[in-house]
Amino acid sequence: MQELPDRPTSAGWYLVAFGLIGSALAISLTGFNQMREVVETMQRRVMPGVHEVALAGGKAALYYEPESELKEHSYSTPADLKFTCTLRDQRGKTLKLEAPTGKIEYASGPYVGRKVFDVDVVAPGTYNLACTADQPFVLALGGGLGAWMVVAIVGGLVPGLAGLIVIAFVTIKRRQWFAKNPGKTTDT
Repeated sequence: MQELPDRPTSAGWYLVAFGLIGSALAISLTGFNQMREVVETMQRRVMPGVHEVALAGGKAALYYEPESELKEHSYSTPADLKFTCTLRDQRGKTLKLEAPTGKIEYASGPYVGRKVFDVDVVAPGTYNLACTADQPFVLALGGGLGAWMVVAIVGGLVPGLAGLIVIAFVTIKRRQWFAKNPGKTTDT
């Protein structure tokens, strides 16, 4: 009786691969759900005008929402609406509103927005946000969404790709073994 080389075992490796893919899906869903929650809980103000806003210390972002809902009223404005804004502390000192370094856009429920300004908030407190425009529009304030996007995309992509690579590797090895040992399904 001719002895065959060991057939590659696959069940354990496929289990690892599907575990990695399952982890990728869980990480992505968590990231997108957190991002959706951040979008839904952002402070929103109808502009133009001057409004007090409470900001935590650190990085903050302002988002223009051409599609929005506030106090059971829907707003729809042109995506390319021109407006200007300033942000001042209670002593009147102007905080620098900077153009964002990356393009951040979202669509979640009734909210469609894009980041228009980044701001470094030196100290937590109440600030005066003033904007001018030719028509009413909604401005949303909150923390960055970029971190949750990275979690959702990169955090899900890495284990997902690793799982697919494991599946491909195991499948190739099994096919090679069966090609070298035609008609054999077991080691006996």
